[in-house]
Order: sequence, then structure tokens, then C-alpha cells
Amino acid sequence: LYGPLGVGKTTLIHQVIDRLSQDFNPSNILYLPLDDPSYNPINVKNFYFNEVVKDASQPIYIVLDEFLFLDGYRTYIRELLSRGGDVRLILISSYKIDDLNIPDVDYKVFNINPLSFLEFLNLSGYNITAIPFDQYRVRDFYIENLDLVDTYMEYLVRGGFPRLTIEMERHYVRGWIKNNVLDRIIYKIIPRIGRKRRPHIAESIFRVICFDPGEAINYNRLSDAVDKDIRTVSTYINTLESAYLIRILKHMVGRGKAGRKLPKIYPYNSAYPYSLYPDRFNYEDYLNSVVEGRIIQFLDIKYYMRRSSGVDILIWEAGNMYIPVYVKYVRRVSRRDVKRINNIAGRLKSKYGFVIVKETLDFIHEDDVNIWVIPAWLFELIDFSPLYR
Repeated sequence: LYGPLGVGKTTLIHQVIDRLSQDFNPSNILYLPLDDPSYNPINVKNFYFNEVVKDASQPIYIVLDEFLFLDGYRTYIRELLSRGGDVRLILISSYKIDDLNIPDVDYKVFNINPLSFLEFLNLSGYNITAIPFDQYRVRDFYIENLDLVDTYMEYLVRGGFPRLTIEMERHYVRGWIKNNVLDRIIYKIIPRIGRKRRPHIAESIFRVICFDPGEAINYNRLSDAVDKDIRTVSTYINTLESAYLIRILKHMVGRGKAGRKLPKIYPYNSAYPYSLYPDRFNYEDYLNSVVEGRIIQFLDIKYYMRRSSGVDILIWEAGNMYIPVYVKYVRRVSRRDVKRINNIAGRLKSKYGFVIVKETLDFIHEDDVNIWVIPAWLFELIDFSPLYR
């Protein structure tokens, strides 16, 4: 079970444990927080199997929270699974790895993300269901809920963390994110799991990224900022990505083909730059980059395409389609913006193109392409599942 720190992975698992306790002997369920140094995993394991387990005929559930904190976790997991009986493991981590690399062990990976805007609204007392992917239904909802543009801003600064409700003051939000998420990742998770012993380097690189989100990776600039060579900077960037602090977009030159231009880099969560540079949210260009990063997170976008004009377009892989998404977080867009997205949609052979704005809603059909000019808040409330069929 992977996911960023603070999104409720442990809370979810405790709910699962409560449910399992209703069907199985509670002594057959062990929860072990491996980021707590007061526990000795070897001693806990031996004591548990020798003294606690009472009914070996039932499944035994063992939850290893932040399992990557354990040196030799692969050996530890193999030992648990080799004890005989029906031992089932639930592994939790706030740091992602590509593969457990444990031979003959089958597992499924689940990802826990921050709350979506829809989930945030309903947690805040609204009663809203996803809007069907239909122009008329979308327009009706838009007319009736124009005030949600302000609520969307509150969502951006809270980042979808379940503990940060809409009633909380923004100064508290900034402090909670800085102290309970960013500092714990940079000064606890990265040194311990990422094996980076100089967390101040990670913090310096991360602050540069948050100051100018969405910029192409400039290794020379980052190298100068932290006074380290480019190779060191590159390894720290990879670590920041694994720790859910940043997202990296590759440049696309054609359908599914990566280009040679430098990747773009964004904070993983819109709340991260707000916690560090709240005043910059007052600048239109900066807020545009933050919203762009949020749309990337919402659609799980992995590529961007750069036009000759220097404008970057996000490329959304929806089923078998590559759909261009242009974020221009202003009140209205120009005819040139619409033409720009239409040209790329034609190049990608896409039926759709989206221009993400602040307030305007418009539907344009041009050259067999359906172009939606749509507010970011409204875009995030739509059920896009028909596009994946």
C-alpha cells in the first residue's frame, strides 16, 4: 500500500483491522509500525508467534507500517511467509519502490492518493456526485454552483489531506503541512529510506522547485543552488520523486514517443508550495503553474508537448486516446488558445481537447474536435470514465 505521507494510509489500515477483528481471532492480527525505533522487529516477531497466536488454523494478518524503514526487509518478509500456515502480509510505505524483488512472492499494489476535489467537498458537508460526461449536464451544474471557484482555492491550499478541513485557518494549514509532512519526509524518510544523509540538500532542491513549479529541470541551476555536482542533484531529484514530493513530466514528440527536451518538474501536491511560499499564490503566473500541477495529479499525466511558441500542453492518456490539456488559469481565453489546442488534438488524432481556465465555460466543435473551455473546479468534478472505454 503506497501513498504520500499524511493521506490516511494508517487510518485506513486500522479500519481494515477493526473489520478483520470481527471475522477472525484478534490475536491473529499484528500491527507493527517499523518507523518507531522502540520496537525490535525480530523480538516482536518471535514473541508474537510463540506467545500471542492462539489459533493457527485461521489466517494470520501482519501489517508492516513503513516497512522500508526495516533494514533487510526482504529477509524479514521471507521469514514471516516461511513459518507455515496462512500468513498474509499488508505492507505500507510513504516511499515508493518499483519492485519488492522477493522471488516467489505474489502481491498486489494499491495506491492511496490525497482526497480529490469531489471527496474534499463531500467531507466538507456538501452532497455532490460526479457529473456525467455530458455537455448539458456539465452546463447545468456550472450554472448552479458558480461559487465553488472559491472553494477550489481552499482545496488547493489544503492539498486533499483529510485532516485539513475547510474550516481550518490557512496559517494552521501551512504549519501542519510543513511540520507533519514536509519536515518528516525530508528529515526522517529520505535519510532513512532514501539513504541520503544530507537532508538539507533535498530541502534546498525542493524549495527551488516549489518556488518555480513547472519549470524544465535545470541541473546547472540546481547544482549552483546547493553547491553540488549535477550527478548528486540528479540522485536527489529521483529520491524526491520516490518520496512523493515531486512529479516529473517527460516531453512528447508524437503519440507515446518521448522527446529530447528536458523534463518538467512540479511539486507533487499543490499544498506544498503554498506552505513554503503562500504570497506567491497572489501572482497569476504562479497560480497557473500550481493549477497545472494539480491537473497533472488529477489525470495522472506523464507527458507534455511544447509548441514552437514556447507554450506547453499537457498530454492526457485516456484509454487509447492522447488528449491535449492546456492550463490557462485566467477568466477568459483567446481564439489563439482554442486554435492551439485544436491543432494539437488533430496532430494526436484526438476527438477532444481541454482548455482549463478559472471561470468561463464554453463548448466548441471545430475540425471534428470537441474543445471544452472549462473551469478547473468543474473539470475535476466530471466522471471521465466513458473516455477510457
